[in-house]
Amino acid sequence: MERLENLEKLRKELARRGDEPFYFQKDNYADSFMVICEKIQERMQSSLWRMTLPPLGGAKPYRFDDLKDMIENFDWDILKTTYGRFYEGVIRDDKGVKVQEVTIKTWDFFCPRQKYYADHPYTFCNELEILTSEDPHPNLMKIKGFCFQEALAVVYDEKPTMFLSVLLHFDTDFRLRGRIKVATQLASLIAWLHEKQFTVRAIDLSDIMIDEDLNIKVFDFIYLAPIGRIIKRCTPLFIMSTQILLSMQAPLKADVYMFGVLLVELFAKIKKIPTPHYCWIQEQLQGGKKSIVDKSLLQDNDDDDELLANSITTIAAKCLERDPDARTGMKNVSVELSNLLDGARRERGTKRKAGS
Repeated sequence: MERLENLEKLRKELARRGDEPFYFQKDNYADSFMVICEKIQERMQSSLWRMTLPPLGGAKPYRFDDLKDMIENFDWDILKTTYGRFYEGVIRDDKGVKVQEVTIKTWDFFCPRQKYYADHPYTFCNELEILTSEDPHPNLMKIKGFCFQEALAVVYDEKPTMFLSVLLHFDTDFRLRGRIKVATQLASLIAWLHEKQFTVRAIDLSDIMIDEDLNIKVFDFIYLAPIGRIIKRCTPLFIMSTQILLSMQAPLKADVYMFGVLLVELFAKIKKIPTPHYCWIQEQLQGGKKSIVDKSLLQDNDDDDELLANSITTIAAKCLERDPDARTGMKNVSVELSNLLDGARRERGTKRKAGS
């Protein structure tokens, strides 16, 4: 309860200030803008910059100077996220000895000013609320700290691993069963967020880290928001292009559709299509075709893979129903994928025993 009260205090202060204190900063401008920046900074000294918060669910408040020490003055990012940067960082002790490797995500406030900057404080607080939950989901990045003074940032208590986008484009061994494992974890996370009364609205597969055992960590949600407090001006482009399907009145069913789109990208290996996905999948399945899964993901002459591909296609079709009321729920999707993955593991184990 105390965590949420302190978070609400921060949320209100950031809402009152908007993006002004972060946008008008000396590092963003040439000399001609320095006077404006200095005035804004002076105004902040008596309010936001001096605001203090206790740790939120164990996540420590960091100063901007702390972040600069961790990532050597923001000189080199390892990834550009949708609205910010991703950095490798190191925490050192008073003697300069490396204590821990961390990862830092920041929200951008660069010149020229962008309209969506006004929403950054809002999404920052939404992510803080989820990351500091008492029962965090295992496929969320573990949070170590956060910063809201001079910069908006979260510090993850983990070092970077491989990005899923790299695996998707360059690893030919990342095939059907591995992708089912990733889809199952992602469905579980989204279903968990729905239980917390949060809607996702968009996830980019490039904003997911993955380890050698194919365990994923999502580090950027783009449009994460509590149900009932959704900012319409932040509507993702794919929602804007399919307004009837993904209306703001049915945000959870919109998430299911979004997940169906991710399944198409993950298994059909198609990122963009010229028609709505509900039309595309129906066109693909006309004439008796049973699967949208790319053939390169299947083991040659493996009947089990064919059955798995058909099952994945069935799940994707349920997610991509045109009518939101006819669409399945995210919890059902999570259960179906978990059962599919468990069945595939049992079948593979049985074959190995028979072979030995």
